Amino acid sequence: MNVAGYGISLQRLEPPDLERLRNWRNEPSLVRHLEFQTYITPEMQQAWYLRINNLSNYYFMIKVGQESIGLIHLANVTRAQAEAGLFIGAQQFWGTSFAVRASLCLLDFAFETLALKEVWAKVNPTNTVAWSYNEQLGFQYWRPAENPDFSLLQLTAGDYFLNPLRVQAKRLFPQPLTLDFNPAQPLDQLVLWDLNNRSATSDKNPQK
Repeated sequence: MNVAGYGISLQRLEPPDLERLRNWRNEPSLVRHLEFQTYITPEMQQAWYLRINNLSNYYFMIKVGQESIGLIHLANVTRAQAEAGLFIGAQQFWGTSFAVRASLCLLDFAFETLALKEVWAKVNPTNTVAWSYNEQLGFQYWRPAENPDFSLLQLTAGDYFLNPLRVQAKRLFPQPLTLDFNPAQPLDQLVLWDLNNRSATSDKNPQK
């Protein structure tokens, strides 16, 4: 599965990506900002992948051309909401526009394709860069997280579509998202079924 928009693409995480992801995840300069800072072994990475490779989670490699630069996700997806997160693993892309483009691509997918009502993110308030980044996307403080070191920020569909950053980005990249599926992949077949089901449900319940 591939989602493209805003001059980048999001490619569903696959087994060949796991070692690159593990190396990023164990980089000290990156892991210090994450909630879970345990060193990840190959076995742990594989076990995690088996847990998240399903319809309840969308984990994507962020692609600039053919180069993978980071990971972005929607986790614990329901009919109404999901948790979002990302990191840029390729340090040469830190401080560039590609993180914002990836976030906009993911949020368009969340609110337009999946028709979610809200997306939330878990952020450490001491990580002022991440906090400000999420606020620019339209997220607002919601409530404390179960982990006392983190807070939950919430973004509704209505706030997202009116957010000045997204409005400006759509002027630069007016093309709608494109979604590509591999019919030979069983999970892609399930995703297509789920999207069709969501669309049918939304048509029957326009106020949902």
